[in-house]
Amino acid sequence: MTTSQKETLAKLYLEGKPAEISDETIAQLCDWLMDEFHQLPLNLQFSDYMRYINAEEMFADIEQNHLWVSADSYDSSVYPNPIYGFIFQGMHDYDHYLTHTDFSLERG
Repeated sequence: MTTSQKETLAKLYLEGKPAEISDETIAQLCDWLMDEFHQLPLNLQFSDYMRYINAEEMFADIEQNHLWVSADSYDSSVYPNPIYGFIFQGMHDYDHYLTHTDFSLERG
């Protein structure tokens, strides 16, 4: 990704209007998230304090079937209950593990 592409992406993120999502779509998303959560082979644990220094540290925990999820890491405002943001973050981090990608813009 070029510097210009990164700047464009950052500008869209910072200045763009949030998407409008219907209540029906949010309910479907929450149902899907809960179904996926039941299949997740990890023990997700909430923490206000635990932070991973890098992807490798997080991947090491995942290999032990454990993952810390921080409230600072997800936005729960779109969901009717904060548990769905927690689940989404855990699934998101686990996907990085499955695809062997870190969190840089260049690699995923």
